[in-house]
Amino acid sequence: MRIDNCVFNICSIADRCIDKGINVIFCTPMTLDELQGDSYSRYAGSMGALLEVSARIRENAKKRSCKVVDYNKESLNINAKLFKKGETIYRDDRVHPTEEGYEFMAKVFLNNLGYNVSIPETFDELKELTALPFDEWEKERYQLERKALSDRFVRYC
Repeated sequence: MRIDNCVFNICSIADRCIDKGINVIFCTPMTLDELQGDSYSRYAGSMGALLEVSARIRENAKKRSCKVVDYNKESLNINAKLFKKGETIYRDDRVHPTEEGYEFMAKVFLNNLGYNVSIPETFDELKELTALPFDEWEKERYQLERKALSDRFVRYC
């Protein structure tokens, strides 16, 4: 029932936006660290729900011809690699991302929208991203933003 309500609400908002001519991008939820640490976790079983929501979001985005940023799929991939080494992109609460996790999300977002951005696969790659001086990241962001605005202008013309 909760999954039904969640997907219904997401789709209702998307439909209202689409009706107003707004381009909608669906996003699947990130995974969470349900098993690391102690043997009992209050999150035990949550991954099944997140996988179901993600599948239904993908399905509904396809029905509406909308793009999808698939955080769920990509976070499952990186978590499988990081957890084996005792590394994580989650804070101590095992739900919210660390700085490296947010960098990962930004790269996934841009990659899934078609920008030529590689998705980091190791914790070291993520650490390098967070170590960039702000002005270098700002320059990269500015260039990506200019490209996005240029793409939008070309589509408008």
